[in-house]
Amino acid sequence: MPDLRIIPCDVRGAIPPRTTLITSDRGHSMTISSPIWCPRLRSALRMLLALLSILCCLPTRAVAFPPDQIRRDQDSDARADEQEQPELKRVQGVWRVVQSQVGDEQAGSVEMARRRVIIKGNKLTYVYGNPQNEKREGTLKLDPHQHSLDLMVPRENATLLALYEIQGDTFRIGFGNDGLIRPKSWKMGPHDVCWLLVLRRDDSEITKNKGQVPVWVADASRSEFPDQPAAGRLHGQDFHVDRASLSAWWEASGNVGDPLEKQDRVDGAVLRLQAGNKQPASDVYTLFLVVKPGAVLANQTFEVPLAGLFKQSQKIMDRGGKGWFYPVAAVQAQSTGPDGKDHVVVAPKVTLRLTVAERQQDRLPGRIYLCLDDAEKSFVAGSFTAFIDENGPALPASASSKPRDEPNDRTSSELNKLEGVWVPTWVESGGEKAAAKQINGIDQPLVIKDGKTKWNYEGKDYDVVITVDPTKSPKTLDRKIVAGTGVLKDFTSRAIYELDGDTLKICFNAEMEETRPDKFRSDGTIVIFTYARKKTK
Repeated sequence: MPDLRIIPCDVRGAIPPRTTLITSDRGHSMTISSPIWCPRLRSALRMLLALLSILCCLPTRAVAFPPDQIRRDQDSDARADEQEQPELKRVQGVWRVVQSQVGDEQAGSVEMARRRVIIKGNKLTYVYGNPQNEKREGTLKLDPHQHSLDLMVPRENATLLALYEIQGDTFRIGFGNDGLIRPKSWKMGPHDVCWLLVLRRDDSEITKNKGQVPVWVADASRSEFPDQPAAGRLHGQDFHVDRASLSAWWEASGNVGDPLEKQDRVDGAVLRLQAGNKQPASDVYTLFLVVKPGAVLANQTFEVPLAGLFKQSQKIMDRGGKGWFYPVAAVQAQSTGPDGKDHVVVAPKVTLRLTVAERQQDRLPGRIYLCLDDAEKSFVAGSFTAFIDENGPALPASASSKPRDEPNDRTSSELNKLEGVWVPTWVESGGEKAAAKQINGIDQPLVIKDGKTKWNYEGKDYDVVITVDPTKSPKTLDRKIVAGTGVLKDFTSRAIYELDGDTLKICFNAEMEETRPDKFRSDGTIVIFTYARKKTK
């Protein structure tokens, strides 16, 4: 007979909740999930455990795990980890939400177009894409044999249980009731799937990574650019470049009171790399760049050596040829801490390698490796495409087109054609088309008069100036808010459009409206609104 160990009971014969009774050296156990209050059950329990031991032919010994058993268990765990790793590799990258259903309710197309799921390693980030830049993070665990998914969410101190299925570029996840019960089937119901999340791989945001993982380095000026979108760390927090912009800038110096024509002056640009899309930016790297007189920013290379900004080898003479400036005039790093306070570092000690490519209409691609010599080892490295917010001597307008706001006869004629009341009829998002009347908040008409319209944001109406360029292919349409404040200050939604009689189609990026789509499509965060002209009596 095996030597069985029975957990001592209190005077009432109760066993503490969630008590595990080990019956042998091979780990056979029995878990009691609730107290046993009847003393008679003690003898019955002894008999049951004894019977289990006899049936299993267990030797009589104390509870101990031999080395070979430990090795077998470790090998089993290692094999499980090895099986899980390939499955995690299958889901790496950026996914867009194409269906989100809780019970009988489904999220709207516009709402889903803003959302993203990003999986890096075993970390899953659910991005809402709202003005508050809300995110929810968790740790992912997959079992390819059981098709089970566990999502550990530290914020809620909970683990959500789900089923999952991967078919090509579609990733389907079914969460149980409150995430506490794993569904047994894909049926929608209180005892099965309560929240169905269908994801599709977002090819427009994926860049192949050749295995280079960017890290902080002592001398970024000698480092190779990682083959991935720009990302890194900022003041101890993860940092991903969601928006890059360039605007014209100039630098001048001279004696106090000198008129502008007597000051030493050079032209350049300000490069801003920010996390999130809200304006003004709260988490951003800002670089002030200078070019030679008559030169442009495109196709330039900037380097700051290990010694810092004031040890740059190149010096750029001013317009008068009397003074000089460094190519990288200054660098700033700004972030908002958990306490809501801004952390701004002006002109920190940095090392940098930056290259800017050829201008592509209103965008300028580039690659960067920037490292700050701060306590948190802040850095950003990778590729970006900066939208040109403002032209200038170092950022001249593209030779293939006139400035956006330059009026001409064809533009005036096109604006006249757009005048009227336009009623939304269809919305396309995620490759799917839905009637506008079925989507809450999409039923407001678009009224265009004298090249202007209105934009309602958080219950307040703003005046919007419309500019079009019918000479482009596709035609472009910009909506700039007048006298905007806060996140709407200097805000311009850049879109493309198509006008066919009394039908108007406008295509724009619902998440990053200042980034113009290159063609009519409804994948990723790109949406298409179709309007019908309201007939006047």
